[in-house]
Amino acid sequence: MAYMAFKFRAYPTEEQEVLLAKTFGCVRFVYNTLLAAAIESYTTTHKFTFGTPATLKPSYPWLAEVDCYALCNAQLHLKAAFSNFLRDRKKHSNRKCGFPKYKSKKSTHKSYTTNLVNNNIRKEEGKLRLPKLGLLKVIFHRRVEGTALKSATVSQDPSGKYFVSLLVEHTPPKPHKWKPSSAKVVGLDFSFKHLVVTNTGMKIKYPQWFTTMAEKLAQEQRRLSRKHPGSKSYTKQRIRVARVYERMHNQRLDFLHKLAKSIVDQYDVVVVETINLQGLARKGPHRRFGKTISSLSFGMFRTMLQQGCERLGKLFVTAPRYFPSSQLCSMCGFKNHEVKDLAVRSWECPYCGTFHDRDINAAQNLVLYYHQYYCFDKEYTSKPTHASWGSNAGGEAAITQDLGPSASKPRRTQKSCTTVDRCKPLRLRRGS
Repeated sequence: MAYMAFKFRAYPTEEQEVLLAKTFGCVRFVYNTLLAAAIESYTTTHKFTFGTPATLKPSYPWLAEVDCYALCNAQLHLKAAFSNFLRDRKKHSNRKCGFPKYKSKKSTHKSYTTNLVNNNIRKEEGKLRLPKLGLLKVIFHRRVEGTALKSATVSQDPSGKYFVSLLVEHTPPKPHKWKPSSAKVVGLDFSFKHLVVTNTGMKIKYPQWFTTMAEKLAQEQRRLSRKHPGSKSYTKQRIRVARVYERMHNQRLDFLHKLAKSIVDQYDVVVVETINLQGLARKGPHRRFGKTISSLSFGMFRTMLQQGCERLGKLFVTAPRYFPSSQLCSMCGFKNHEVKDLAVRSWECPYCGTFHDRDINAAQNLVLYYHQYYCFDKEYTSKPTHASWGSNAGGEAAITQDLGPSASKPRRTQKSCTTVDRCKPLRLRRGS
């Protein structure tokens, strides 16, 4: 069983806006109070223990004015934050979740989550009925597909707009059965100049939304810097700046969603490369691509491709990080170590004499990687070894795993990915 979320624009009345502001504040208060209690208990018992929202209502009776399920979800969110912190604390490397922090009243993004109990969340008279809030005007621009509704999250953006996200259960489709030789395969190579380059030679130009809106953003930010913080004019100008950021965000999401959908609908297998985006974006004497990497949003685009493959039951394959897609010749398999320099955009193979474009050749090698290690004579009736339907099929973990269901396949290691004899080129089967 999987979950999907459907987000809709909401238009609350003035009374509902007041109740929403109270709910946002109560959720923040419960979270901060329980966090303070957990920190205090650790000083005496060396354990993070905290109570429930019900224990706070006798001391703070105004908590009963808002939805009780919203307060319970604040407690669950704090519990999840501590679980993630304790889990990553054991891992000295790649620590992502730090210690839980207090929620600020000045935060521009506000939200709360309520659960479905006894049909308290339902569509009624063209509107959405929520606990304590009543009938809320919502624009249902699409149909909610799923087997069961689980919860609803009401949020307010920095620009002041309200949204409702409905979480539903749905059954993912079964994987399609086709012969791998007849499957439509596409290899996508990440590029700085373009977003992605396909194995067919198509280079998808990425509109630089941040660059086009930079002048407008600088103008609005200059006006904001002249306002006194806390004044009404400061609040109005802050909303104008937030709307500029929101427009760039919406333009980026719209472009990436449409591109990912067109690729998933057109092909049966999508092969991408594993890139250390955080390493490329890290600032340093030789790495100054932070702004470029962030504006391209390649990680977000890769996630959209994976989710699209999950919904349609198609195969999403990720080549290992140390697979030299740019250095190998897609015709004969010769490995050219000089291509490690990013300044080399095109090169000629000294073994077969084929002239290669760097990005197109890398995308073609990704397709060859799929045909060599995932393509078999029989139809797909089960999951491959480290390629799953709609899930990440590669990465660093795939380097030390067997590369096929057959035991006769050689074991692929990091050394075999990076070291190839120059005199004896690697023979790869050509794929479409």
